[in-house]
Amino acid sequence: MFGTSGLTSTNDLDLLIYNPADNSSSLFRNFYDPRVKIGVANYADLLSSPTGIFWILTDEPNFYLIENGAVLDMTRYDLVKVPGSEVDFFVTEDGVEKYILRNIVII
Repeated sequence: MFGTSGLTSTNDLDLLIYNPADNSSSLFRNFYDPRVKIGVANYADLLSSPTGIFWILTDEPNFYLIENGAVLDMTRYDLVKVPGSEVDFFVTEDGVEKYILRNIVII
């Protein structure tokens, strides 16, 4: 996995891995949890995205977009409620609606 990069998620427990050799992203859930046993096989979930971009919603509320193992320049993106909905959001890029996130409940 030469050249592989990793990012710790916003919950400080998960590890997102990007492998440029096959352009894949995987998520090791609870990788940094002290209860995870050392010396025992831990498995990652292979992630799939038609755009190659993954979003991470934080509890601020805020979000991050990840592409090819790197956080995108978040000054270009914003999270905007869809008019008339409390649970649907647009992700805008430079003020243009690019993606829709449905049924997102922010507590």
